[in-house]
Amino acid sequence: MPPRSNIFYLTALIILVSSVVFSQSAKKDNEWKQWHFLIGEWVGEGGGKPGQATGNFTFDFDLQKKILIRKSVANFSATKEKPAFSHNDLMIIYKEPSSSTEAMYFDSEGKVIKYTVKFSDDLNSVIFVSVPVANEPIYRLSYIKVNNQKLNFKFEIARQETPGSFSTYLEATVHRK
Repeated sequence: MPPRSNIFYLTALIILVSSVVFSQSAKKDNEWKQWHFLIGEWVGEGGGKPGQATGNFTFDFDLQKKILIRKSVANFSATKEKPAFSHNDLMIIYKEPSSSTEAMYFDSEGKVIKYTVKFSDDLNSVIFVSVPVANEPIYRLSYIKVNNQKLNFKFEIARQETPGSFSTYLEATVHRK
């Protein structure tokens, strides 16, 4: 082949490979597009009084955007009944082959919870609901976008006998750090 033909084929190959790589990268971004309002570091507002907590959490991608990881710490002030303590947790959010999104939660108290994940129709809130386990309550964890710098966070619990009757256990407003 004349040298010009080699350059043409080499250029065509580079363009083809680049478009495949760009397409795969864009697909990864689109798979997680609805999560972007949560990515970053968040800090709780208020707290510090007996029985209240201060804390923060992060949402960040890992494993080449195959999973999303949330790490959290809450520092509880001392009360008359309990000394001050910290609670740490880790949640791994992942896509199932069926395209559903699920999460596994682990905390410093030994709790492990499997969640199903759903977004609101307007994509401004994400709700994690625990998969029922015998003799365990049902948990619901919600993040609601207020604006690009602020979220509302709510953790609720329901008894298995009344799975739709959630009671708020913890509620907070957090802002982007």
